[in-house]
Amino acid sequence: EPQAIGSHSLLLSQSSQWSITSTVRWFNCRLISCTSPQYRYSNARPIEASVSTVRGKAMHTVVQYALWVKQHLQKEEERENQAARDFDEIPEVWKVLERHLDPEQDPSLVIRSVYGKCLTDLMNLDSDWITKNLGRIFPKNQALQELRAAAWEGYVTSYPADTHVFTILREEYSQAIERLGMPTHETQYLSEFDQLLPKHLIQLYWNGELELGAPDLLLESFFEKAPELYRECFMRNFGWLLSHNQSEVTPELLERLQRLWEWRIGMIYSSSASAIPTSELKTFGLWFTSGKFENKWASAQLMEVLKLSKDVNDDRNVLCYLEKIAFSIPREAIKCLGLIADGSRAKWLIYGEQESSRAILSTSLQSGDEETRKAAIELINRLLARNYADFRNLLPNGVA
Repeated sequence: EPQAIGSHSLLLSQSSQWSITSTVRWFNCRLISCTSPQYRYSNARPIEASVSTVRGKAMHTVVQYALWVKQHLQKEEERENQAARDFDEIPEVWKVLERHLDPEQDPSLVIRSVYGKCLTDLMNLDSDWITKNLGRIFPKNQALQELRAAAWEGYVTSYPADTHVFTILREEYSQAIERLGMPTHETQYLSEFDQLLPKHLIQLYWNGELELGAPDLLLESFFEKAPELYRECFMRNFGWLLSHNQSEVTPELLERLQRLWEWRIGMIYSSSASAIPTSELKTFGLWFTSGKFENKWASAQLMEVLKLSKDVNDDRNVLCYLEKIAFSIPREAIKCLGLIADGSRAKWLIYGEQESSRAILSTSLQSGDEETRKAAIELINRLLARNYADFRNLLPNGVA
């Protein structure tokens, strides 16, 4: 008869007890084998191999087994009388995790990546054990940097980021930011995982767990080190989240996002670089059309973007939204339309969305503000000079 799995055999029927015991024992044997530093699985990255190799699957199963035990133990007790649970309750798991965390026992990158991938689950199982062993999961020893990178790659594929894990992993986030764009013989692989980092930072900033001006300047470092593609991804995804968020966006979140955008615009203006990062700026089109911000603030930022980049993402919807808010802010709307008319896609956009353009011009001409009416007449004349004859009948008496 097989030996019981700790004290948890009582939770199982006799038949399932034998099955799980035998499986874990067999997995443990497989985990012990193939642990030389040269062990690799094809050309796959460690975290990719962890879900398609026997040893990787075995390690994932160890964690799932621990979660299964914890779930059943919790069902046995009244919630108000539950005692704190940790790895002392499941010594068979603790022994496996301890052994394979020793690089002398198991230098496999595949196994190390599982520690990163399952970090949130392990934190929930025993936060004290994780805090105590964080330096072993992410070793600082230069000779063990491959193991550290494998653990980070495993962790960064987990989404969403966990607040408690982020608190203890800020240094690892900082190190990952330092490595962004670093030339390496495995750049084609690392860049794939680098692109996951902005997604973590986006979620953390959205939830208020990451802020500008933090002591470690984590967010500032990201924008300083990250390639333009990653910065664009960061800002664009906020626009997408704003547009697709069905629940009410809190004033605190809007204030935080406004602060972020104003900081980025300020940094771009003060930059000594010859080339303006227009792809990052253009993402404001999604922020603008989300309709979540106060119209005057949003239109003022749109004008800055159009002055710097001559274009904006989601430009058709930008023009349609300008038509929608032109009644409340006609002066700002006509200024934005004028900048769009001077942009790189003006010919296609003005004709493609002629109804919106005409509506903005017509609203501005009817404004009680003399400056707004003059701006509208001046813009129509500019359009007529470019052979946009369809706008002539908007002028008073049709006279240019």
